[in-house]
This record gives sequence, C-alpha cells and structure tokens, in this order.
Amino acid sequence: KKKKKKKSQFHIILLTAVLWLSCLLLQAAVLLLLSKGERMCPASCRCEGKIVYCESGIFQDIPINITTGCQGLSLRYNNLLVLIDALAFHGVRRLKELILSSNKLSFLHNNTFSAIPNLRNLDLSYNQLQSLQPGYFYGLRKLQNLHLRSNGLKQILIRTFLECRSLEFLDLGYNRLRSLTRTTFLGLFKLRELHLEHNQFSRINFYIFPRLTNLQALYLAWNRIRSISQGVPWTWPKLQKLDLSGNEIQTNRSICGDAANMFSTTTVVILTSTQAVSVTVWPAATGVPQMTKLETKLH
Repeated sequence: KKKKKKKSQFHIILLTAVLWLSCLLLQAAVLLLLSKGERMCPASCRCEGKIVYCESGIFQDIPINITTGCQGLSLRYNNLLVLIDALAFHGVRRLKELILSSNKLSFLHNNTFSAIPNLRNLDLSYNQLQSLQPGYFYGLRKLQNLHLRSNGLKQILIRTFLECRSLEFLDLGYNRLRSLTRTTFLGLFKLRELHLEHNQFSRINFYIFPRLTNLQALYLAWNRIRSISQGVPWTWPKLQKLDLSGNEIQTNRSICGDAANMFSTTTVVILTSTQAVSVTVWPAATGVPQMTKLETKLH
C-alpha cells in the first residue's frame, strides 16, 4: 500500500510539473506572437498585409522595428529632415515601394537606399532637396519610378541617375531647374516618360536627350523657353508626345529645322502660345511633312 501511495504521489507531482511547464511554454509563445505583432506594425503606424503606413505626422526618423517582410512603406506627411545612411533601411531588403513625400528632407546621404536594391517605386516629392548628388540613388538598379516633383531643385550633378538603369518614369516637374547637361540623364535607356514642366528653362537644346531612345512622352510645359535647337543630328523613334505649351515660342525661327526633323511620324507636339501671337507650326516647307498631328492653342 505504501508503494502504491508513493507512486500515486509521484504521478501527481509529475503531472503538476508537466502542466506548469506547458503553461510556461504557452506564455512564451503568446509573448513571442505579441512581440512579432509589435515588430510587424510599429507604434503610431497602420499595417495592411506587407504594406506599412506611418503617416501620423510625428516621425522624425525611420522606424527601426519594421518587419523584414515589408514590401511597401509610406512615411509621407511627417517631419523627416535628413535621412541617415544605409542603416536607415537595414533589414527591409524586400522593400519595393517607398513613399517619403511631403516631408522636410533637404539632404540625403550617399548610399541611403543601397540597402533596398529591390526598390521599384521611390517618391521624394514635396520636400526641400535643392540639389541631387551622384551617390543619392546608388544601388537602385531595379528602380522603375522616381518622383522628385516640387522640391525647389536648382541643380542635378552629372551621372546622378547612372545607377537607375531600369527607370521608366522620372518626374522633375515644378522645380527651379535652369539648365541640364548631356550627362544628366546618362544611363536611362529605358526611360519612357520625363516631366520637366514648370521649371525655369529659357532654351532647350535637344542634344542633352540623344540616348533616351525609348522616350515616349516629354513634358516641358510652362517654362520660359523661347528657342529650341539640336546640337547632334538624331531622331526620336518612339516619342509620341512633346508638350511645349505655356512657353514663349512665337515664330518658326524659334525651332530650327534639324530639331524638327528628329520627331517620328506619330509625334504629337503641343505648342501653346503665352501671348497673342502666331504659334510655331512646321509646314512641309520646313522639311517636316512627316508630322502627322500638331496641336496649337492660343491664350
């Protein structure tokens, strides 16, 4: 009887220990899940699947506890002043879309985005970047869309976009650019759409665009352009739309014959005069009978 009693007590103790250990394991599992949940969605952020929205207006730095599986991150409408180096996005290598618009960014460190080489879409619109440096976009060879609208940009240094070999869309509109160089768009062989409207160009020489062979749309509206020329003979085989509206192009002399000859048979050129004078139209006498459609408007 004593042996049976001891065995019974032993079983009770063993069962108690197993239950206690199970409780500890369950508690640890719950804590682990909670910690993962907190890491997936940082405080003051909203998470939808693999997309993280941190748009509360309180962030001055990049959140450090974003899940490694994040593919989209929006930090617009905050108070970001300066992005730190590549460590800012360490651990989110799978990121494909990054929205940093409507902040107060005035400077980017070189290699800031090198830790996220899979990025496809980068939005830096509505910040305070006055110049672009060659190292800003290093490593972004898969980037397809780059938005830089309304930054007050005055200068783009040479080879700034050289690493962006897959870029198809580039928006530099609503800035303060006055001039471009032949190497400004070096390497952008896949670019299809380029926005340069609402800048401060007074003249355009198309020699700065010769390697943009896949370009389909070029927007140069509402600058101060009075003349257009072409330094090197070449053609734009895929260009479908050239918007020059809102400029100061007034006579046929404003566009030289060589520059007109580079357009394809399907190019639509929009010329809107800012003054009540005749708008440049290329008739057959100018050597441009191939122009199939030319939109002209007067204000």
